[in-house]
Amino acid sequence: MPASTATTIRVSPEIKSTLERIAIDTRRSTSFLAAEAVSAYVERELQSLDGIKRGLADARLGHVVPHDDAMAESTPSSMRRRPPVMATCEAAGFLVSLGAGRHQGTDRLHRPG
Repeated sequence: MPASTATTIRVSPEIKSTLERIAIDTRRSTSFLAAEAVSAYVERELQSLDGIKRGLADARLGHVVPHDDAMAESTPSSMRRRPPVMATCEAAGFLVSLGAGRHQGTDRLHRPG
């Protein structure tokens, strides 16, 4: 087992309770679960920050593509003709109809056919 070090964190009572429930259900210690969560967060954030730094370095060197060109290359033509919400939902196999009374429950989300 790799060496480890102790640290203290503060969480809300709700998070502590949920962590304890997960620990019981998975037969793991709360310490193990917290360490796993922190490890996953640190790795994800590090990748994100490294990507941002690479992007900024590219921009400083002039390695950029105009937004419209990037969107044209990354978006299938069938999705470019629809508003983003429609395209996203269609990609998932749903059709969306937004009614005029949006907050009155008139929106529709359904599978075609």
